[in-house]
Amino acid sequence: MKKITALLLSAMLLLLAFSGLASAATGKPPITVWAGDQKVAFDAPPMITNGTTYVEFKALFNVLGFRVAYDAKSKTITGTSASVTLTLNVASGAATVNGQASAKSVQLIVQEGRTLVPLRFIGESTGMLVSWDSAAQTVKISAKGPTAADIKELQAYLARMDAYDTASDLEGTLSLIAPGSPFYAAVKAQGEAKEGDPVVRTTSKLMDIPTFTSSSAVIIVSQHSAKESGGFYLDNDCVLKIELVRGPNKQWLLSGLELQKMEYVNTDEATSHEADVPADDKAAILAVVDQQTKTSNDEDLDGYKATIDPNVPGLDQTMAATKQTMDTYDLKYTNEVVRIVDYTATEAVVYVVQTVEKVNGPAFQNFRLSIASTYRKTADGKWLDAGEGKLLKVEPLSAV
Repeated sequence: MKKITALLLSAMLLLLAFSGLASAATGKPPITVWAGDQKVAFDAPPMITNGTTYVEFKALFNVLGFRVAYDAKSKTITGTSASVTLTLNVASGAATVNGQASAKSVQLIVQEGRTLVPLRFIGESTGMLVSWDSAAQTVKISAKGPTAADIKELQAYLARMDAYDTASDLEGTLSLIAPGSPFYAAVKAQGEAKEGDPVVRTTSKLMDIPTFTSSSAVIIVSQHSAKESGGFYLDNDCVLKIELVRGPNKQWLLSGLELQKMEYVNTDEATSHEADVPADDKAAILAVVDQQTKTSNDEDLDGYKATIDPNVPGLDQTMAATKQTMDTYDLKYTNEVVRIVDYTATEAVVYVVQTVEKVNGPAFQNFRLSIASTYRKTADGKWLDAGEGKLLKVEPLSAV
């Protein structure tokens, strides 16, 4: 037995030596993987088996932005991103992409306690391009660019969103938003348009597509919104960054939204006239505006908070920021113009031009601001700030 073991050991040593010489002779470098411009670092080196490149799944999932979970009982790996959920069963090779079973099983390799997955399958399942450079032993994972058909589809999505928005079609608008996103709940909470609400026509134009895969996209959109009829509204031009994901029926759904630029275009026209307001309501509304100015000058945080609807989202954060300003500076607020520019029995818009000047505190840039703020009448007849102020203009004054 000892002789047989010695012979086997000698054979293995010869084989390893020969493999090393063969590798040196070919001069092939180790396999490297790049995701975009980032080189992926693996605890276990990538390997090729039967023409397929395998890599450690945790490092790959992390660089692709996946959250990773492992169910030891079912031996199932789950990777979840904003747009894709992959499951891989280590024992059976069964795989799913967004809940849909893969047409064929996917072989996984367990080596020294680490699980390796087929790189191309993972990359392409997430809508990425996977390329192999045999000479350089390099795999590159990159985002796919949109085709002409993809661009047309995105433009059609924006056209549907504009049509629903212009028609104040709440259900239609919600059908274009991912149900799990915070925007779905926010839009739903706004409810149906009310009588007297402005009718606004929105026109969106696709400007750029920074990121695109078959399952997700980031688009830059310019948007013009103009009132056609109804109550108070400020026409505006804006630039939006919109994140989209594919829904269950492959339809694009909004999952994220970021306002990058906003410019109001009819402020002079919209704020130049005085609304017809009953004397009692006018006095009550202007009294709230005066109280806000006075409590700001007196640094009376509780008094200022009392002028705001307690149901305003983010009120506590606003109050915390206001307190920090009061603790840092002694400022003087002076109203130059106060004008009620729109009024209904329960809602009013007040246009205010106000200067803000430092009395004491660190270096500060004095400024003049123009703002249109909405005030609403509560069930008990009290007017409160609705927390929907629109900043129209900021002009710097002398620095002190």
